[in-house]
Amino acid sequence: MKNDFESILLAAGSGKRFGLEIPKQFCEINKNYTVIEKSLEAIAPFCRKIVLMLPEDFEPNKLVLSRLEEKAKVHNSKLCFLKGGSTRQSSVNKGFAEINSEYVFIHDGARPLVHKNDLQELLQNTLKYKAALLASPINDTIKQTKDNFIQKTIPRQHLWAAQTPQAFDRLIFQRALEMAQKQNFQATDDACLVENLGFPVKIVEAYHLNFKITFQQDLDLLKALLKL
Repeated sequence: MKNDFESILLAAGSGKRFGLEIPKQFCEINKNYTVIEKSLEAIAPFCRKIVLMLPEDFEPNKLVLSRLEEKAKVHNSKLCFLKGGSTRQSSVNKGFAEINSEYVFIHDGARPLVHKNDLQELLQNTLKYKAALLASPINDTIKQTKDNFIQKTIPRQHLWAAQTPQAFDRLIFQRALEMAQKQNFQATDDACLVENLGFPVKIVEAYHLNFKITFQQDLDLLKALLKL
């Protein structure tokens, strides 16, 4: 299955909400071990190539890049670095130009905890259904509001929180990107592009923690979990 997939690892975001000068994905979890390194280690066993999208206006430490290359080699995955775009979608477009496998999966570099069992289940479903993503069911009660007053409560039984990786047949995803460009359609995730194409996307439940590092408290939680 590894040879069926190449991946795009997104690490091009500026991380403005994180509140630091260094993008969150390049923050250290431990000494000489960054968030993006853990994210790469999680996906490398499942793909023959990783296209790592880097920020336009930030130069990562060369030692970090060197360690990333070594970690990819351990898993017999080719690694290439590219500068990302100004948006997530533009970074995906740039990275996709380097993809040659039958299938592709896209992962946020700020989701370092994706579990190997969930990832394997995702990729198996992708081979079967051609488009799939990891997600978790919504457990909280969801309120729709206007001016901070509740308008209505949204039934949650069919609501899922999308995660990454999101994986697709390469030709289907190529068509989705092309249609989005023609329509000037901007999506908030990759599955949305394929939905816009009219192709069904399979939900694969993530049974392990796979939260995104967005704020400082997320990084603090990650550090605490890894000490357990």
